[in-house]
Amino acid sequence: MPPTPGTASPERPRTWLNGLREGRLGYALESTWLWGTAVGLATWPVREVIPAGGLDPSWHLGLQMAVGQGLDFGTDVAFTYGPLGALDYPLVTDPELAAVSLVYLAVIQIGAGLTLVYAARRSFPLLLAVPFAFLIEALAPRPVVAIAIVWCLIAVTPDSPPVVRRALPVAGGVASAVLVLGKLNIGLLVLSLCAVTAVFMEGGRGRRARNTLAFAGTFLLSLGVFWVALRQDLSALGDFVSASFALISTYSAAMMHEAASEPTDQVLVALAVVATGIAAALLAGRRLTLGRRVGLLMIAVIALFALWKQTFVRFDPGRDPYLFTGALAVILALRWRAQERVVAATAVGALIGMTFLMSEARFDGAVRPVAAVEGIVDDARTVLD
Repeated sequence: MPPTPGTASPERPRTWLNGLREGRLGYALESTWLWGTAVGLATWPVREVIPAGGLDPSWHLGLQMAVGQGLDFGTDVAFTYGPLGALDYPLVTDPELAAVSLVYLAVIQIGAGLTLVYAARRSFPLLLAVPFAFLIEALAPRPVVAIAIVWCLIAVTPDSPPVVRRALPVAGGVASAVLVLGKLNIGLLVLSLCAVTAVFMEGGRGRRARNTLAFAGTFLLSLGVFWVALRQDLSALGDFVSASFALISTYSAAMMHEAASEPTDQVLVALAVVATGIAAALLAGRRLTLGRRVGLLMIAVIALFALWKQTFVRFDPGRDPYLFTGALAVILALRWRAQERVVAATAVGALIGMTFLMSEARFDGAVRPVAAVEGIVDDARTVLD
C-alpha cells in the first residue's frame, strides 16, 4: 500500500541521508566512477622518476635509453621487456616518454580501481566493496592482470553487460598487443585469457567464430601497428619473441635449483590459494551452461597457473601477492547471491590477511593513500618541469 502523501515510506524512513541518496549528490556519492577513480589514485605506486643507481634502476634506465635511441628489440636489445616496457617505469631522461608513461600508468591505475569496485559491487554493498577493491589494488604487483581476469570472467557469464561482450574482442586484442610489447610473459597471460573468453563468451558457433576472428585480427593488426610506430624493424619481431622466450625459460630453469629450498608452508598455502580460486569458479558456474562453465574454469586455471609460476619462479616472499591477488580477482569477478556472499566475503578477507602475513607486504607500506596522492603530484611536477 503506497504511503499517504507527506509521510515517509515504511521501506525507507525519511532521513537526511536518504534525501541525499534520492538526489543527484547522493547518486554521485554512490557512483562506481567516483569510488573506482579514488581507489586507483589512492593506490598510485610511489616511485622515483629521477634515475638512480642500483640493479633494477639501471635496467629501467636502459629501457628508456633503448627506446629513445631507436634500438631494435630482438636484435640490438635482448630482454624480457619489449619496446613498450619503458612505460612501466617513467623517468625524466626523456620528458615526452615520461609524460606518456604517466598517462599510461594513470589509465592502468584508474582502470583497475573502476574494475575492482564494479566487480565487488555486483555482490557486496558499497561499504564493503570499496575497502576490498582498495586493498586488492594496493597489494597487486600488476593491476593490469586483475583487470584482465575480472573482465574476462564477467564476459563469460550470461548476465554480463552487452557492451562488455561487444567490446572485449577488440579491446582485448589491443590490450594484449600493448602488453606483449611491454613484458612478454604478462602479455601472453592476458592474450590467453582474452582468447579463451572470445571462444566461450556467448552464442553459437557462428558468434564464437566471429568473436575469435575479431580478437585475433585486432591483436595481430595492433601488434604490427605498434611495432612500426615504435620505429622497430619488422624483421626483428620474430627475434624479439624468440629472444624473450629464451631469456624467460633460461631464468626459470636457473631458479629451479632454488625451488628445492622453498619452505613447505609457503607451497601448501599457495596450493590452498589456487584451490580456492578454482573452487570459486566451479561454484559460481554450477548454474551455467556447460560451455560457460568450461570457459570460467579455463580462465581461472590459466590465470592461477601463470601467477603460480610468477610467484615461485624463485623463492621470494615479496612475490606472493602475484598469486594471492590473482585468486582475489577471480572471487571478486564472480557474482555471489544470498548466503554465498557471506562465504565469498570471508574468503576475500582471509586471502587479503594471508597476503600480508605470507609476503613482505606491510599494511603501513601498502596502504598509503596520502603518500600516493602526493606521489602523483610530485611525479607530474617533476616530469613537467
